[in-house]
Amino acid sequence: MRVRFVKPSYFIWLLLLGIAFGISQIVCLPHLRFTYEFHTSGSRYDPFADRYYTRCTYWGPNGTFTIRYPVNGECAILRLFTAHSEYREG
Repeated sequence: MRVRFVKPSYFIWLLLLGIAFGISQIVCLPHLRFTYEFHTSGSRYDPFADRYYTRCTYWGPNGTFTIRYPVNGECAILRLFTAHSEYREG
């Protein structure tokens, strides 16, 4: 009886990981809102006051991206960017 310690099926996860990495380079990756600036008519620390965002900076696997004067003054907490997005900082 021969025992095989290394089977090709043991390494299928490497193939799946490679495919996931390839897709992530082609498609957008999620970035989290890191810093922001806003104007408000109420108190700065009031969580229920209306805020008009003027700058949003996102951080993620593709680097840092800054959006100045976002549409309708709103910043999403999570946003998708590619490595070649136009909002790259620097």
